[in-house]
Formats: sequence, structure tokens, C-alpha cells
Amino acid sequence: MRPSHAFFPLPSVGFIKAWSAALFRRALQRRVVCCAVAFNLLLWPGPGLVTQHIFSFASQALSVRWGVNSYEAFFLRRLFSQSRSKPRRDTMADRASAVAHVRINPGKFVGYEDEGVTFTALPTDFLDRNVEGVKFTWESSNPEKLEIDDAGRAKFLQPGLARVICRTGSASATAAVLIRPNHRPVQSDDDWRNDQKRLDASGNIVGALGGPQSGVASAGSLLSSLLDKLMPTAYAQSSSTDLAYSELWSEPRNLVGSPRDRAVESTAMGTVLPEGSNFKWAVQIIGLGGRGIGASLTLSHNNRVWSRRDTRVAFDAISGWPAPGYSLGFGRIVVYDLGVGGYLACKFLLVDPDGT
Repeated sequence: MRPSHAFFPLPSVGFIKAWSAALFRRALQRRVVCCAVAFNLLLWPGPGLVTQHIFSFASQALSVRWGVNSYEAFFLRRLFSQSRSKPRRDTMADRASAVAHVRINPGKFVGYEDEGVTFTALPTDFLDRNVEGVKFTWESSNPEKLEIDDAGRAKFLQPGLARVICRTGSASATAAVLIRPNHRPVQSDDDWRNDQKRLDASGNIVGALGGPQSGVASAGSLLSSLLDKLMPTAYAQSSSTDLAYSELWSEPRNLVGSPRDRAVESTAMGTVLPEGSNFKWAVQIIGLGGRGIGASLTLSHNNRVWSRRDTRVAFDAISGWPAPGYSLGFGRIVVYDLGVGGYLACKFLLVDPDGT
């Protein structure tokens, strides 16, 4: 009869000892080799001096064997590559070369002697995108009549016609400036607009000063008129219809807007001034951010349109626009109570954009 199970002889004690000794020697050898490699890596002045050609050869071999899109070759190149590419920063010359068009604001201006205005420029590329961080150079076609500094601040010296030139890279733009003699008189908004219309968008003088006055308007004047109707310009000028007097700010019952050190009650829709029986609300028309100073346009309304004046009352004392009780755009300074000495003996009233 055969046994149902086969039995294998157990290894002897000597075999187990020899096998354990061999494993110990192999582990010891690995440790010695690892310590030697780590020690040499610390002593080498740079890993690229010794391993550059080795890993370059290994990367090429892997690329030849597995192709240029091999993950192994890509890994070795990324791991042992000496170059660390950094994103290139645009220089001032690069930004200037990207500018294709320059627009000057204001595009034209009519001023008087000893006045000044600050011009700004907007650079855009061929796709009409804004180019940031561009430096401009400003010039005057006639330095005897108009001076301008590097920041675009112009000063009017003598009467006549001059042009402001703005350059950056290969792009440039010009703006015409008409300087009228003497100092600017006190003007209403209409007077101001009529003054600005003496110079068209092409830099030609129109009206009483000469220039194109024929019945057929030029293409430039038609385009300027159309743009003015579509996008009217807001001028910071005083209105001659304001009926200013001291009781507008000294009499609590006349208070509007947001005066300081007064009782103000806030509501969900606006604010209430109990002393002036005034309700004010405001709605933002547009808000544009900017680097430093932003631009915003807010429509404010004050329901107190009647003001007390001794024993009398006045309607819409500070002319509201676009309607009585409304204010849109910027504030202004109103001059009143002109004495014998003119501006040497008068009063000034500062009106905030919200009507305060």
C-alpha cells in the first residue's frame, strides 16, 4: 500500500544558517552602496556636472525606444533638466510696440489765456483692446502758445491755435486747442458749450472767428454733432439760473442731501432729513473702476424743491437737472452776492453731487 500523503524532508540547521548569512550580506552590501552614493552626491559641486550626460543619454535612449511622446522620457527630462523656464515679463518697449491706436481726451478744447487742462490718452491694440502700463510722450506744436508736461498737463500762454501731440511706440494722436484772448468770463452751461463749438473735431475754427461757415456742413462737423447727441459731454460749469443765498445752508428747514452733524433717518428706499422735511434717494447710472480713481455717475433726488428766504420762498433755487429736485453728474461752485469788487467781495456755495 502507498501512503496517502508525501512528506518532504525539512532543511537542516546548517542550510538555514548559510541562507540567513547570505541574505544579511546582500542587505549589508545594499546599505553600503546607498551610503556611498548619498555621500558622493553631497560632495559633488553640482548634480548636473556629473549626471548631465548620463541622464541625457538615458532620456535619448528612452525616446528612441518608446518614441518622443514616451512618459518615461518626458519624466526624465522634466526631473533632471537644468533649465527652469520662467514666464517672460513684458518690457516697456514690448507694451509700446503693441499699441496700434491712441485716443486723446478731450479730443479738442477751447480755452483762454492763463488757463490749463489735463489731457489723457487711451492706448489700444489692433483688436481694440486696452494696453496697460504704457508711457506716453506729450508735445506741443507751438510751445509759445501752449506748454505741456510729461503728465499731459497743458498751460495756455498766448491766443491762437495749437495742437497737442501724444506718442507711444509707432502710434500717435493729436488734439486741437483754441486759445482765446483774455481771461474766461463767468459762463453758463450754454456759454461753455457755445465756446467749445467754435472748434470742430477736425481742428477747424467755426463761427465768428472764421473757418468753414458755408451752408453745407463738413463730414467732420456732422460726425461731431452726431456723437455729441449720442454721447453728450458733461461739463463742470456753473449755471447762471442758480438763486443762491446764505440761508440755503444756514437755515435747517432748507437742508437737502447729506449735511454733516444733522439728524438723518435711514429707510429702505433712501434717507429722511427731519429738519428740512426732505426725502432723498439715489440710483447709480454707471460705475467704472480705475487705477487710483474710478468714474461713477449717480442720479440723486431731493423732494424739497421750495426753499425759504426770509418771509419769501424760492422754487428750485439750485437749478436741478434733468428736472427740478434732481442732480446728475458732478457738483459745482455757485458764486453769489457779488460786491463792488467783484470776486474780491462775494460768496461761494459748494454744491455736492447729491445736492448737499
